[in-house]
Amino acid sequence: MRTKTIEKILSLKDINSMIKQIISSQFTISDKSLICNDYLLIIGINEKNAILIIRASIDKDFERTYLSVLVLSINSCIKNSTLNTISNTNIEQMVSKIIQELENKGENAYNYPFIGLSNLEQPSSSEIIKLLKIETKIINLILKNLSRVYGYSDHIPKFPFSITYVDGKREFWENFYYSYVVLIEKKLKNLYQKEIEIYQNYDFALTNDIFPRIIDLVIIEKFKVKIELEAQKKRNELETEPSEMYNYIITFIYCNRNSKPYDLMNLLKFMNEIKNFSTSFKQKNKNVCNEIRCQMIIVSILGFESKVEEYLRTHLFRQTDYIIPIFVIPPVKDELWHNFIDYENTRTEKPGKRKELEKIIQISKNQDISAAFRFSRAKTALNEYEEIVEREKMAKLDEEFLNKWHLILNVSDSKELLKI
Repeated sequence: MRTKTIEKILSLKDINSMIKQIISSQFTISDKSLICNDYLLIIGINEKNAILIIRASIDKDFERTYLSVLVLSINSCIKNSTLNTISNTNIEQMVSKIIQELENKGENAYNYPFIGLSNLEQPSSSEIIKLLKIETKIINLILKNLSRVYGYSDHIPKFPFSITYVDGKREFWENFYYSYVVLIEKKLKNLYQKEIEIYQNYDFALTNDIFPRIIDLVIIEKFKVKIELEAQKKRNELETEPSEMYNYIITFIYCNRNSKPYDLMNLLKFMNEIKNFSTSFKQKNKNVCNEIRCQMIIVSILGFESKVEEYLRTHLFRQTDYIIPIFVIPPVKDELWHNFIDYENTRTEKPGKRKELEKIIQISKNQDISAAFRFSRAKTALNEYEEIVEREKMAKLDEEFLNKWHLILNVSDSKELLKI
């Protein structure tokens, strides 16, 4: 199955006409296909013994259009039925049965619209590759036409993240993850209103990549920044109309769909890929991107290898050459687990230490004090005072940041929400 979440509401009537034009040369469109205001189902059958099912639906709450393409082998369908041979009559019976099973939409129907077919026996690996190639070709043609007709295009660069592996069927995992991810997005919408861009189930697969590379939520925040006069002058020399510059924060929320605890090697690979993605994003948006920071939220109902916690605690946030805050859900020891520096010294600092340093600094301004005092003890006191102030500032920023995400991620209730 290949899916595409389009972050705007499109006309299903227009999509219906477009898709039928695209597939009519290779597939005979079943008269059982249907369309209504917020739901579209197209079924096509071809001479190469394949059944094509395309579903599109509208989610008014999130102002999205969902598009899904599935190609089934008729031979596989026959094996999963009481039918013995391939004939026009038997194919019509299978189509009727498929429609009947798909009518029960359920809460996961938007993102996993073929959940009613999840009991079908899986074809061989080589057959799956063939079917995926057909699905990829069709969905790329549809997206190409959407771009031409609606001017629609993705705002996030494609990137070959190594997240293609799913242990079992995706619809199995959605029983755990789907509602939780939707709840996170609702919290983000309420908190930010129109200030951020949110992409659900964004597929980072390259055009010719037959395997989807889906990240559950991608959140993009951007903040307008002031450019120094000298830098702006240089930009003006290169551009007739200089762009506004922004700082970006991109958050990746990824759910582990593996029947083992999330392991350290996958984390390290993902971290490095996000670092490379950041470089690519900044390069492709160099006219508007001033700085970019990424952060990861890993959700794993089966937890994490102990090595993950050990590694992150010894490779702390802000102590690497690139900055990626990492959160872990469900929480470790019932707290929002993260790799932020714990400013223990700030909390355990002697109450009178700051006042003592302030007094030394104040005394040093007295002209009667010796130069040796001013340039030795006073300088040391000033350096120590500035370190305390900086620690307090960072501790405050981190606390505000963590409190915000503690609320968004529903940390206190995450175990219950994930049905663990």
